[in-house]
Amino acid sequence: MRLHLSPLQADVLAIVAGAEAPLSTTEVRNQLNAHPNRAVPVVAEQVYRALCRLQRHAMVRRAQASHTRNIHWQKVLEQQEAG
Repeated sequence: MRLHLSPLQADVLAIVAGAEAPLSTTEVRNQLNAHPNRAVPVVAEQVYRALCRLQRHAMVRRAQASHTRNIHWQKVLEQQEAG
């Protein structure tokens, strides 16, 4: 069964998947809000909820960031990417 993503969740996943390094929730929010087509800015809580839902479905994971106490996120590698 394929997970149905909301537009916000799809945008969040695209940002995390395209990042070269893990991103904080704030960094994801800033990238979302910088998009010229976004009519209404999103707040950190919306982004965090989207990330948590993606995490529950094993699409992103929390990443260790030793230099900060902020939560960072990265895309979960798919089987063909990992091997």
